[in-house]
Amino acid sequence: MSNTERIIRLKTILDRTGLSRSTIYRKIAEGTFPSQVKISIHGAGWHESAINRWIADPARYREEEPAEMSGHQPLEPICVRVNDAARMIGVGRTKLYELIATGEVEAVKIGTATRVTTASLHELVEAAAARVRDKPQILLHYSDDLRACAIGP
Repeated sequence: MSNTERIIRLKTILDRTGLSRSTIYRKIAEGTFPSQVKISIHGAGWHESAINRWIADPARYREEEPAEMSGHQPLEPICVRVNDAARMIGVGRTKLYELIATGEVEAVKIGTATRVTTASLHELVEAAAARVRDKPQILLHYSDDLRACAIGP
């Protein structure tokens, strides 16, 4: 850390950004705001340079460095909440629960929480795509006068 690098506290961040405390912590979790640095057992702050970068261009700020630069691949979750699983495959919760009941999608209980395995979501989508690929295509060929048509390739 250079001599000019300063650590600034939350009150200063709130004043400089105009964001609320909860918004700052939500943005940190999303990776769209600089992370805190621990300065004591109960204290944390932010590098002033990181905050200045965020203020200069908040819409483009990303905390994570690209995977190839960090040497880490982003992790895909093993399980997701039912609402998130439904959103991932573009169906409603009721339809997802039907897919779980028929065994097309695998769900697990962790304590009282129901989670859907992402592997089963991938398998469901791949199976649906395979059915579409294997289905014969029907093309309609219309004549110029629009009174007759032929079915075929």
